[in-house]
Amino acid sequence: MKKTLLTLLMLALIFSVNDFAFSAGTAEVSSSPGAAEINASSNTQESNVSSEINNATIKIKELSQPITNVSGKLKWLDTGTEIADVKFNILNSQFSANGFIAKRNAVHKFSVSSEAFNFEDAKKIFPVLSQFNIAGALKFRCNVDGTGDDPVLTANFSLPNAAFDFGKLIPELKGINISNIALDINYAKQAYEIKNLVFNTLGGNVKISGAYNPAATSEAALNFSLGALDASQIASFFPEAAGKLTGKFDANFAIKNILDAENAFAEGNISFYDGALKNFEFLSKLGSQLKMSLAELKYKSIGGFFKLYKNKKIDFQNFAVDSEIIKVKTSGAIDEAQNLKAKLFAEITGGNIGEKINDDRLGKLLKKVVKGIKANFLITGTTQQPKVELDMGQAF
Repeated sequence: MKKTLLTLLMLALIFSVNDFAFSAGTAEVSSSPGAAEINASSNTQESNVSSEINNATIKIKELSQPITNVSGKLKWLDTGTEIADVKFNILNSQFSANGFIAKRNAVHKFSVSSEAFNFEDAKKIFPVLSQFNIAGALKFRCNVDGTGDDPVLTANFSLPNAAFDFGKLIPELKGINISNIALDINYAKQAYEIKNLVFNTLGGNVKISGAYNPAATSEAALNFSLGALDASQIASFFPEAAGKLTGKFDANFAIKNILDAENAFAEGNISFYDGALKNFEFLSKLGSQLKMSLAELKYKSIGGFFKLYKNKKIDFQNFAVDSEIIKVKTSGAIDEAQNLKAKLFAEITGGNIGEKINDDRLGKLLKKVVKGIKANFLITGTTQQPKVELDMGQAF
């Protein structure tokens, strides 16, 4: 019985890789009949003993999911334990482990791998990934170094292609095709570091990084960097914008309170560039106020700071539109009922105004008169039916 308990406790250390390095002393072992079967050699010494374990179940205090169907060979040594082709399951994912598991100041040298690590299982083991989903099973490998008392883990996930769902913050972004998926996670000093989750999508690329300390869950956050995505493909996921937006899209933002599904929010900067806006109700009404057509606006850049909440409330600051015809800057908010409240400053820059007039002198005169007109506006109503009114309370 002593050998059985020691074997299972050591296995608890092996499988700590799935919640990054728990001490063997925290493990609880199922004692139900048939739960574990040990075949030990006749050698009665504490070291240099070989054992085989079959169909064991191990529960580690710090790991929310039990480790099941544990089978494999072990050899006890003075400085640690050698393991050979140890197989086990966590939820619906199967793993294997090989190498040397160290005691105290001795050095680890073992690896854990899986050919099909289900991302739904990964989210339950690594809660910091919970705000989005990747449909599919990833190839997984983790190398463990460092000492028995202070392990260092480097884990890598990869997948050729899958479908990506952004989650509750932006539920419209679901079923997005992504490819060349890779994820690197490090663990040391009781903290996770997501070094890189990268993939290609929508004509561009996405990089996600972050940190997570189980002792400070409120500080958990993920950082997103998006480069050169196709704006028209993004717009296609939103009925109110589909077919109305072209160009490229960059973004740098963070999701904070990521372990609190109800209070998570995103904040950062986004930028559209080198594209066009077409048939947006807001621009049509702004054009009516300025006595010019903005049914289609070719822009150099659109962007600014935003803060997005789960209930779709959005705060935005210094959002700017830069084009050859007009420059716009706006700040305000959209509440959970999609009501708008914002201030907007517009400046007509001239651009191609007057270029279609046959009389060249008249065209140049019109451009000179129009160029430099500035106005402030109040934006109210809803996102579906915006109201644009001249702000008479401010000078322009």
